[in-house]
Formats: sequence, structure tokens, C-alpha cells
Amino acid sequence: MGLLGNSFFIGLFAYWVIGLFSPSASAQTMSNDNYILQLRDLDTTTAKPTGNESVIGVNDQQASKPIPGYIIQAGFLNHKSKSPFAFSLSETLIYFGPLSPTNPIARTSKLSISSASANGYSVIAFEDRELSAAAKSDLAAVASDATSGAIIPDTSCDNGLCSETISAPWTNPLTYGFGYRCDNIAGSDCLADFSDSTLYKQFANNSKNEMPETILSGTNERQENISQITYKVNISGAQPKGSYQNVITYIAVPNF
Repeated sequence: MGLLGNSFFIGLFAYWVIGLFSPSASAQTMSNDNYILQLRDLDTTTAKPTGNESVIGVNDQQASKPIPGYIIQAGFLNHKSKSPFAFSLSETLIYFGPLSPTNPIARTSKLSISSASANGYSVIAFEDRELSAAAKSDLAAVASDATSGAIIPDTSCDNGLCSETISAPWTNPLTYGFGYRCDNIAGSDCLADFSDSTLYKQFANNSKNEMPETILSGTNERQENISQITYKVNISGAQPKGSYQNVITYIAVPNF
């Protein structure tokens, strides 16, 4: 089949989340329009009353300016390592370029995280929507002529069973859609869902009210963990031409 004039973009966003808690807190909920995080009980042993003075500490340090009332010490003050908790993505835009029907295209990005100052970490991820035909006013939609409302669905893999929570093999060139997998480069923090190189999953879809899913989870104290995310797209000959895009959000959460 001839080359279709389809182009595909994924915008990637990375966040790392660390709370600032009062001494009396036993748990904490963080939320915005896209997610709600309910953390487990916190270690509050670093909060020590000092009468009329208090100190605020962030990233294993105490602020020099006292604040009346109480102490809040955030970060990982009981942890032996003083290395910062850090998270980064190697790419912030994934461009697949023109696609040919039944010829899958894969692109990769690397997630690097330093968790030596935390008691492990998790990375959760979600997409804002399925790959969707971009409106002409959208940044990536140059000369888009895709049918309004056209999408590339999230893959259901070769057996029709994979989802945001279940992985399955995806090798058939007649299986269409968009999906991802995780591979370890340094460390072993990708989920066991990807133990076989043929296994893929869907990203949780925020537009369908699917809860963000954990894609990485680490408890060891490596200086740096590196994981590779592979994004895969395959289309049929009936896919409308045009530019398609969505946004994947990653959130790194340290363990206290």
C-alpha cells in the first residue's frame, strides 16, 4: 500500500510529587484536574515541637528562617542519603512521522530517576485521550485533513485482551492501535507485565475516567534507575489521513 499522509505526535510531561506535611498528619491527598493521589501513613518523627519556634525543611534541609508555631520538615530527613530525588525524560515530544498501513512504527524515550534519598518510588502514567485527529488550530496540526473526530484507538493486542491493567502479546501487523511497553536499562523497576519483549499495554485514558496506572516501581537505593518506554502505533488502510496527537503524563512519587 502507498504511504499515507498521516503524522502522529505524543507530548510527554513529567512531574515529581513531594508533599509538605504538618507534624499531626497521618496521610495526605494530592489532586488536580487529572489525578488524585492518596498517600499512605507518613513518618512524622522529624516533627519536633520547639515551643514558639519552628523550622521548615525541604529536600533534606532546614530553612534558616524560623516560623512561629511548629516544625515542618519535608523531604527525607531520616534517610542516610542526601542525594536529591530527581526524575527526567529524555524526550518531551515523540514524532512518528508518516505511517504506512500494516507497518507498525515504534519510538522510544528514557525515564531516569534518582531515588537514593527516598525509600523507593513509583511512576504512574496516563494519556489525556486516544490519539486523535488534531484541530487545525492545534500546534502540531499542520495542513491536517483528517476526518473530524477520527481516532487511533488504544491497542487491544493480538488476543483482544490487553488494557491499561493487563498486558498481552502484540506482534500481528493486522492488529491496529497505540500502545506501550517498558524495558529496564539500569535497575529492574519496570513491572513484570513486560517480562516478554512482545508484551504491550494501553495507557490509562483520562477522557474515559480510567485511573492512572503504575508503570515503574522501585525499592532499591540505586543512584540512578533508567527505563525505556517504547510507544508503538499501527494503522489500517482505512485510517483517515491527517495529524493525530495526544499527551502522556508521567508522575513520579517517592516513598516516605
